[in-house]
Amino acid sequence: MRRSVGSFSGLREDASDRMPALEYLRSRGATVSVQLGLPSLAMPSWATLLTGAGPEIHEVTANSFSGPLRADHIFEAARRANLTTGLVGTKQWQTLLGPAIGDGRFLDPKAPDPDGQTVERAAALLETTPSLALLNVTGPAVTGGQFGADSGKYLQAVSEADSRLAMILDLVDLENMTVIVTSDYGLTDAGGHGGGEDEVIRLPLVMAGLGIRSGATATDAHEDIAPTVAALLGIPFPANATGQPVWAALDASDEVLKEKLTLAAAQLAAVKAATLTALGDSGPLAPPSEPNPSNLGRWLESTRIREDNSRNKLLGLERQERLPRMGWALGGGLVLLIVLTRAVRGPIMVR
Repeated sequence: MRRSVGSFSGLREDASDRMPALEYLRSRGATVSVQLGLPSLAMPSWATLLTGAGPEIHEVTANSFSGPLRADHIFEAARRANLTTGLVGTKQWQTLLGPAIGDGRFLDPKAPDPDGQTVERAAALLETTPSLALLNVTGPAVTGGQFGADSGKYLQAVSEADSRLAMILDLVDLENMTVIVTSDYGLTDAGGHGGGEDEVIRLPLVMAGLGIRSGATATDAHEDIAPTVAALLGIPFPANATGQPVWAALDASDEVLKEKLTLAAAQLAAVKAATLTALGDSGPLAPPSEPNPSNLGRWLESTRIREDNSRNKLLGLERQERLPRMGWALGGGLVLLIVLTRAVRGPIMVR
């Protein structure tokens, strides 16, 4: 039971179509189009990848986050199940994960070829057969941020990243492992990210190997990756996850899928009930009576609408409470300004 997750920083979904090694994985597995939430920055995106929840829950809203994560995440869930974990990437990942990272092998940012280091250290890490390994390739983000995603240099960086992927695939056995490849954010043609442009928030997700249904396609949210990894590992989701597994991609019996759906519905009901309570809505919330992907999707959508209504109501009440205080504050400011103006002008007029 081994799962390897590869995150290619700055890889746009359309650019991923130019990667032969990734196309090989697509031919063996599932292709999913994933939508990233905002802000579309590295550390908030990584936090969502790890927790299965958005920034409103994991609280990582900028790359300056000092960590570690307070929200539960897939590495902690794996540790609770006595599974081994490891990671190859920059030390920013350690900021998020702390000691839960397991076998952390960090890159030298001053090295001439950081992604070459990734392959070397990935080879050493995978030899230890961790149950969960995360590998981060950064070339497309660095080059695209400097020259733009419409540049030849960006496409060259994507090609080089694909070569790294091919080297990593040579190290794995898809009969006994699962490989998951995704991105943390895309880039605009000018090289920017952080906003909601489609090319920035629409990400590739390709999965192949043990437990993945070949030929499956789907459109899901970024929050769904961590629950998918948990389902593949056979462990509970991270406790704060608001996503659900990519059901269409899972190759499992109806009995196993029903069991996972029941567990997912119960956990999501608990998380959503806690969220609603925090928003001032203490009304009852039960999971779908007969969980299946369609019912669960509809239930999540209706719950999202309820959350939005509760949030808007709470914000409205807070605005009403603040407005009188703001009025007094503004009035005091105007009075003070007049008094100070007169105090300054007074002596001038006397002279």
